[in-house]
Amino acid sequence: MVSDPQREFERLLEVDLLVRPADVERAREAFAGAGMRTEDPPEGWLLKAYDDGVLIDLIFDPQGGAIDDATFERAEELEVHATRLQVAALEDVLVHKLLAISEQQPDFSSVLELARALREQIDWDDVRRRTSDSPFAQGYFTLLDELEIVPG
Repeated sequence: MVSDPQREFERLLEVDLLVRPADVERAREAFAGAGMRTEDPPEGWLLKAYDDGVLIDLIFDPQGGAIDDATFERAEELEVHATRLQVAALEDVLVHKLLAISEQQPDFSSVLELARALREQIDWDDVRRRTSDSPFAQGYFTLLDELEIVPG
């Protein structure tokens, strides 16, 4: 029986971790040392680690700029499944997602879902300012304004 790569991928639990560029190789060694397979995808801004139904994306240089100390300073410490973790600021998540939208992948669905679900918790002025050079982000904010999801 031939396996279906898409079906295999859908069974994976995916976790995104942010890491400073200077720490990528140390993270690779740690994941490989734990028995995970690591790979450098063609995108060049992340590293992947796989193990038994788990995919971890180690993001170090997304479209909004490399992960740095300020990224971690903006993060909020939250309890996730009984573990205290630093969780990326919503504004950082939105900025990275908006700046990743391109002509090749003009999909607004995930960022529209975030806006609807979390609109009161996001500093929209900050996100607008940090994405002002992106025509796709401008289109996104036009959608939000026209749909009255967030104040203009």
